[in-house]
Amino acid sequence: MNKTIQLRAIETVTDTTMPPGQQVRLARNILDPLTEVGLSELRADVRTAYVAGHPRFRCPGCNEPLFVAQNPASANTPRDGRGAHFKHHANVDAPPCRKRTAANLHDIGAVKFPGLGEGADHSNLKHMLAFCLSQDPNVTDIEVERQIRALDGSWRQPDVSFVLDGQAVAVDVQLAAASLATILERGTFYAANKIRHIWVTDTADLDRLSQLAFRDSYLNMGGRIFALDADVVAACVEQSRFQLWELSIMPRLAPPLPLHNVWERDVVDQETILMDPAARKAEGQKRYRRSLASQVGQHFGPQRASMRAALAEGKPLEWMRPEWTTIARQIKGRDIDTAITQGVGAVLAWLYAAEAYASCAEPTARPVALAAMHQATATVLTIRNAKDWAPLVETVCTMSPPVQAALTPDHRDQLNTLLTTAEPTTSVIRNHAQMLSVLFPWVAFKLLVKAPKFGPSINRRNSH
Repeated sequence: MNKTIQLRAIETVTDTTMPPGQQVRLARNILDPLTEVGLSELRADVRTAYVAGHPRFRCPGCNEPLFVAQNPASANTPRDGRGAHFKHHANVDAPPCRKRTAANLHDIGAVKFPGLGEGADHSNLKHMLAFCLSQDPNVTDIEVERQIRALDGSWRQPDVSFVLDGQAVAVDVQLAAASLATILERGTFYAANKIRHIWVTDTADLDRLSQLAFRDSYLNMGGRIFALDADVVAACVEQSRFQLWELSIMPRLAPPLPLHNVWERDVVDQETILMDPAARKAEGQKRYRRSLASQVGQHFGPQRASMRAALAEGKPLEWMRPEWTTIARQIKGRDIDTAITQGVGAVLAWLYAAEAYASCAEPTARPVALAAMHQATATVLTIRNAKDWAPLVETVCTMSPPVQAALTPDHRDQLNTLLTTAEPTTSVIRNHAQMLSVLFPWVAFKLLVKAPKFGPSINRRNSH
């Protein structure tokens, strides 16, 4: 028995977001389709709901709240949902449950693992940060480890705090493993007190960016994280302006390599550093899809245009065989016969119809677009392996409120039935994520983004 199966002692969960009578779901069907982005987003959503007193997932055996944990890191452990499992919160007063496993450091909210406490590197980085801030005449009230108290008596002690152009900012240096609870709680505290909060790492050991604690930070921020090193310090001194590196995950389409992710880095100033977190996240996602769309246009412009024209005319997937084959060979995608067998044709038709409806601004054309989307939805929810594609439909509905609102009650009920099936699903979404993203770049961030295998280039790309 492999380690993932052993860790998944909780095989079914109660999903409180589903309608009564449709709340029992297979854990593997929730977790296995998740990309790295999907896993980080689900972990954050589950934690937020738990703190709010409305746990999303409960154990069917004891009814205690559950959270989504990452399997212990190893060379063979996937970083996406396949390497995750459900687990009980640590609670000494909880009723006995045979599915409960021993607590670990992260379960009880530990911030750092043994041996990774604040050491010389952490201390050096926060004082380097304070020095950079002191070079900017627009920065005031620079303090290291100042305690910030709220009106309700709660408090936090950021590594560095300061005021920039009237905006209070709190910075935490992240070199060790911060728990998800810590990341979210600090964000909530500072937002409630109108203080901009950012995490800053260094560039000495960028392999750490593959760790879950860092992925929880940047995957929920549009694939972006700030960093500091000697090069930026020199720029701050030279230009008398506070600046940071911003590391961003971007797509790289370089046939014959598969479509993959790379780190890009730029020197950014206060406009980006002080950006509202929601806006920064949205901008990161937009930059990713725009970059992918541009690269797809350069490499596969005619083929993509031909395939989308065929979708507009309602042509079957077989009609697109030449174009599909050309692109698939270049990006190492699945062959078209596999795609046809796995129902990709219906999925492409639905994505096209959903995109057309969501972007339709002409009032007289919306009823036609809505009817087309309803027809495509009815088809995709009734194909032979509809249960395998249901998580993608749910993801798109979450991304697009107009599409979510346009589902009929019957379609919603069908989708919920598929999501709560007692049959295991297969990984068709992962099989075809690259091709779906080539044709519909607006889903690419959700389907493709993951921690790049290597850190960003050490050479400066740009300076503002």
